Amino acid sequence: MIWFFNWLIKYQKRQSPNFFFLILGFLISLFAIHLSTDVKAQNSSKNYIIEWVSVDSSAQQILEKTKIPHLFQDSLSLQNKLLQFLENQQNKGFLMASFDSILIQKISEDTIQKTITEEVKIYFFGGKKYAKIQLQKGNISPSLLKEINISERQFRQKMMFSEIRILQHQILAFCENHGYPFASIFLDSIRLKENQISARLHLDSAHLVIFDSAIVYGDFKLKTKFLENYLRISRNTVFSQQKINDLKNRFENLPYLKLKQPIHTIFKNGKAYPIIHLEKNPINEFNGVIGFLPNTAPTDQKLRVIGNLHLKLHNAFGRGLLFQMALQIPKPRSRQLDAVLEYPNLMRTNLDIRMEINLFSEDTIFSNWQQKYSLRYDAGNQQKIGLFFLRQTASPTDSIFSVNETVATIVKTNYAAYGISYEMTQIDRLFTPQKGFSIHSEIMAGNKSSTLEFLDITTNSIPQNSVQWIFKADFQKFIKTGKQSTFLFRSRVGLILNENLFVNELFRLGGFQTLRGFNENAFFAKRYWVGTAEYRLYFGQQSSLFAFWDNAIFDYSIEKQTFKDSPYGFGIGFMVGTKSGIFNFAYALGKSQTQQIRVEQSKIHFGYVSRF
Repeated sequence: MIWFFNWLIKYQKRQSPNFFFLILGFLISLFAIHLSTDVKAQNSSKNYIIEWVSVDSSAQQILEKTKIPHLFQDSLSLQNKLLQFLENQQNKGFLMASFDSILIQKISEDTIQKTITEEVKIYFFGGKKYAKIQLQKGNISPSLLKEINISERQFRQKMMFSEIRILQHQILAFCENHGYPFASIFLDSIRLKENQISARLHLDSAHLVIFDSAIVYGDFKLKTKFLENYLRISRNTVFSQQKINDLKNRFENLPYLKLKQPIHTIFKNGKAYPIIHLEKNPINEFNGVIGFLPNTAPTDQKLRVIGNLHLKLHNAFGRGLLFQMALQIPKPRSRQLDAVLEYPNLMRTNLDIRMEINLFSEDTIFSNWQQKYSLRYDAGNQQKIGLFFLRQTASPTDSIFSVNETVATIVKTNYAAYGISYEMTQIDRLFTPQKGFSIHSEIMAGNKSSTLEFLDITTNSIPQNSVQWIFKADFQKFIKTGKQSTFLFRSRVGLILNENLFVNELFRLGGFQTLRGFNENAFFAKRYWVGTAEYRLYFGQQSSLFAFWDNAIFDYSIEKQTFKDSPYGFGIGFMVGTKSGIFNFAYALGKSQTQQIRVEQSKIHFGYVSRF
C-alpha cells in the first residue's frame, strides 16, 4: 500500500493539475475503504491517533494555524474531518493542498475492552497559495446566470475560491429546483502559468426529472383532491427540491396530521415520487370548564357557578375544514357564543376563507352581534396574512335606559370596518412548547354610526357618524430553561381610537383566558396591556405543573365615566393528560381597586379536554 501511494505521488508530478485532483479523490476514497473494511472485519471498536507530517513550508504554516483533533473514535468522523480540512484550504487559495500519503499501523490492542488503537500518519502538502483565480463562465448560459442574479461582468475580474464555491452552490440549487436534481458542476481546463491560475465552469445538467404522484401512507380520512392541492405538487411539473423541503413545514400547519418519518423521494425513469408517511394526530377537542366564584350579591348562595363548552373539529368531512364553536356563561344571565368555519386552499391556491361570528349578551343591559369574513394567504414558514371585513352591532336590551342617568353610556351602534391581520407561529411542540414564539395581530378601520334615540339632551353633541380604528396584538415567547421546563412571557395589547365610545363597544378583560384571579369579563377597557409570566414544568407529553403572574394596565373614558386600573393576579395549577383526555386545574388570587387579595375572593377553575 505504501509503495502504491509513493508511485502515485511521483506520477502525479508529471501530470496536469486535473490529474492531481483525481489522485486526491482516489487517495481519500482508498483511505475511507480501508477504514470501513477494517471496522467490518474486526468485531471491536477502534481509536485513531493522528500524526501530521509537513511536506513543505506551506503545510507547516497551515498546520500551525489550524486546530485539528488528534483523536477520533470512528472512521467516518475522521474521513469527514479530512475532507472538510482539504476543502477549507482550497477555499483559502491552496489549490494544490493534498495528502501525499497516508500510513496506518496498529499500535495497541485491548482484548478486554475490545478496542484497537491505530496511528494514522498523514503527509500533508500545502503548495503555493493563490489569492484569486480567473474564472470563465464556460457552458453556463446567460439566462441561468440572470436567474440567480449573477452578472457576466463578474467573470472579467478574478475571484476568491470561496466566491467560486458559493457560485457553484447557487447554480446547483437552481438546477435541483428546476427539474435537474442530478446536475453537477466542476472546474474545467485548469491552467497554471507564471503564478497565475485560470479555469472555466462546466455544468453537467444530466436528465430532466418531473413529478409524478406522491405516495402517501397512513390510516386517516382525507380527500385525495384536497391533499394534492395542499401539497402543491402537480403531476408532470418539473421537479423542485425546495417543494420537497417545504412539505415538512406545510404538514406542521396541519395539526391533525403529523409526519411519521422524514420525507424521501424515489426517482425512476425520469420521474420523482415523494414518499410520505403520515399518522393521525388526535387534536379534535370537546371540553368544558367549570368555575366557582364568590357571590357578592345579597343571596343565599355562597358561590356562583360559571363555565363554558367548546367543540373544535379539524379536517371536517375529510376536506381540511376547521369548525369551532364555544358557548360561555361568564356570569349569571350573561351568554357568549363564538363560531368559526375555515375552508383552506381555495381553488387550489394558498388562500383560505374564514368566517367568524360572535354573540355576546351582558345580563339584561346590552347585546353585541359581530360577523367577520377573512381571506388569508399562506405565506409559508407558518405565516398567514389576511384581509377581512367586520360588521358589528351593539345595542341596549332594555328600554329602561331611556330614562336612566347613565343612558349616555350605552347606545345602539353599527360598525363596519376593513382590516389586515398577520400571524406567525414558530414553536417546537404543539401542546407542550418549550421554545419558540408566536405573533397574532390585526388592525382595522371603518365607519361607526350611532342611533341617538335613547340619549338625553345633554348628549346631542355626539356625532351620528365617525371613523373608528381598532388594533389588537398578542405576542408569546417560550424560553427553554431545562430538559422539561420553560418560561412563557406573553404580552397582549388593544386600542380603540374614537372619541365617542360607549360601554357596549369596549374591550372586555378578566377571567381564565385573559386575566386570572378575576371574574370573567370583569373589566371594560378602551386600551389595555396584559403581561404574563408563567413557569411550566412538564412531566409527560400532555402534563405539566405551572405557576403564573398576570398584570394588566387599562383605562377607558366614555360619556360621564372615566376609569383606570392596574390589576394583577397570580396562582398555580396543573394539567394531567390521560388516554381519554386532559384534566386541568387552576387556583388564582387577584388584586384591583375593587378586589383585595383574600381567600374568599379566590378563583378556582377546572375542566376536562377530550381529544379525538
